[in-house]
Amino acid sequence: MKFRALLVGAALAAVATTAQADLTYEYQGFISLLPHPTAGRFVTSVADPSGGLFFGDNVSDGIFYIPDILGTIGEEATATNVTPVDLSYSFAGGSSWQDSSYADGTYFVSGRSNTNPPFTQSAKATMLNSPPAGPEDWEVVGFFPEGTAVGVAFSGLVAFSPSLIAMTDFDTGAITFFDVTGFNVTAVGSPIPGPNTRTVNLDYDPVGQKLYAYTVDPDNQMIGGVAVFNSNGTPGGTSYVGEYIPRKSTSFATSGTVPSFGYYYTQLAVHPSSQQLLLGFSQGTVDDVGAKFQLFDISGPGPDLIFETNGSDVIPGDGAGLTEGRFGTALQTMTTVFFNKNGEEYIGVATHNNRLFIYKAVDADLSPVVPSYTLGNNPTSLTAVTFGVSFNKNVPSFGAENVTTTGTLSGTVYVSGADNEYNVLVNTGLEGANGTLGIQLLPNFVDSFGIEYDGNNSESPLYTINASTGGGGEFDGDYNNDGSVNVADVTDFAQDIVDGLFD
Repeated sequence: MKFRALLVGAALAAVATTAQADLTYEYQGFISLLPHPTAGRFVTSVADPSGGLFFGDNVSDGIFYIPDILGTIGEEATATNVTPVDLSYSFAGGSSWQDSSYADGTYFVSGRSNTNPPFTQSAKATMLNSPPAGPEDWEVVGFFPEGTAVGVAFSGLVAFSPSLIAMTDFDTGAITFFDVTGFNVTAVGSPIPGPNTRTVNLDYDPVGQKLYAYTVDPDNQMIGGVAVFNSNGTPGGTSYVGEYIPRKSTSFATSGTVPSFGYYYTQLAVHPSSQQLLLGFSQGTVDDVGAKFQLFDISGPGPDLIFETNGSDVIPGDGAGLTEGRFGTALQTMTTVFFNKNGEEYIGVATHNNRLFIYKAVDADLSPVVPSYTLGNNPTSLTAVTFGVSFNKNVPSFGAENVTTTGTLSGTVYVSGADNEYNVLVNTGLEGANGTLGIQLLPNFVDSFGIEYDGNNSESPLYTINASTGGGGEFDGDYNNDGSVNVADVTDFAQDIVDGLFD
């Protein structure tokens, strides 16, 4: 089932472009962690080039790996297809895994405690044997970024190489680069100033060479902001992707002196080559739709929303944690990830009901819709005439509201057909009709990829109608194509209208 393209708000509608239609995603299924003996919840994750998923789990505080995301769809996750990487991570007061990244065979994950003062624990992991069967097949090195001893808690993490990462200060959003060669963790250069909002995680766009940080504004009860930074060490400004979304609750819950993560869990992901940004929004937004996610195009001068879904049109309810066919008002989007497999592109979105939902990218045809027309015998003595309308691509919904008449005559429009082949009948209702009649297509419909018809080749050729003299071709009026013109043509035409063949 495909994402439904939406324009959200007047501001986003104003910047929408045809590039928005080049992404269509179809729901493939989900992976469930419920039966797994140890893993309990996807919190943050990253995919590797082989289609494996490396993720942090805040039920066990462990780190886990799924060797084959696609091969696990539809199967209950067990100890055979979800393998432990390290189960030793445990924070006093509970953990909140924040971010994960992958670079050149090395996986990274960062976690932040909910204690006061908070602290950060992170890890880099290298797979020793593939596919891994357990912790013995991994080399894991834990590290505490500089500054955590004095209460500075880093959250977001992105890896540029196995030895260079960047992390964000949770409280200010400032970004610090770290050299993580071997067991040494050393700050590099000067921190990039942040937007002074709580920052959960970040990712890097290697094409545009920008860092994107997911931010929360607790003072104004807002979630869903994304700050943009230059990767060369200078601020990229505090402009935001889309808009902040107000939280539904009147106050943020707290744990210690920091807002509870449960109110704005999410992870952003940047596609490594196509400049797309995937962002999940948490529970409790003002529209009360529960967990949802959005996809942005970041290739232009400013990131533009492409598709949005609240889950109601892509996730079927199954009676096992999904509410009203959506993620549910009590759920949170906890991780988002891009991955490739067998030359195809996918995204994964996990909620806190222990499921990772998978969608596949489907190629979209961005070419314009082009109509062509066929007419019957012309001139004609008929007072109702039919136009064949063919489109070069599928148009799923085309009706009388998309057509007007041209020429010296006019009439009532009826439309039948489907996909890319339609018949348009115009009934003048005039017993002695005499003049010309054609149709014109209005630019108020879209093709199956959401591309709007731009009005090209909109006017059909004209019929010349002279009903008063009875002129016309040999088979003028042969509506039912039985080779003659008789009362049966009138009867069949009237019955098709009664049967709803024409709208």
